[in-house]
Amino acid sequence: TFFQNISVTSPMASSHRVTLFALLALAFCRTCFVGLSLSPLSPLSRRVASLPRAAAPGPPLTLTEENVEVVLQEARYHHLQNCFGYVEESSGAGITGKVDLVEVEGPMVFIHLYGAFWHNRADVLRRVKKYLMQRIPEIAEVDVSDPEDLIDEGRDRSGKFYHYRD
Repeated sequence: TFFQNISVTSPMASSHRVTLFALLALAFCRTCFVGLSLSPLSPLSRRVASLPRAAAPGPPLTLTEENVEVVLQEARYHHLQNCFGYVEESSGAGITGKVDLVEVEGPMVFIHLYGAFWHNRADVLRRVKKYLMQRIPEIAEVDVSDPEDLIDEGRDRSGKFYHYRD
């Protein structure tokens, strides 16, 4: 076999063979499984190409109030639409949650969360923060302007319970 024809002159020849075998096996596995051939004609490439893909966020932006508003619009209507009540599917399910930009102070962005959210407000803040920081790398922190924005008591600011069933 291939491994018998390899001459190793060190005293630990068998361990070198094992190491060489492991490296070759790893290379083979990477070639066969990780680096699958996705030529345009392969059936796998056609299946992968037909899968729905999430819209990729655009290129990184500089930190300005206008750019934060643009990115919040992307989040509201596209990338995080299931968190907010801006699209019909969400508002029809009783999700009325909204996010507004309060201010940009240096590398800090302050937002306001209000309305009924399906997710708890800390999760919504975490998702918005992640998306904003991904799109605008200059942002050091995203937080709410009022700590009460993060209170989840099963009711919105008007005192009405949301997700309440009769």
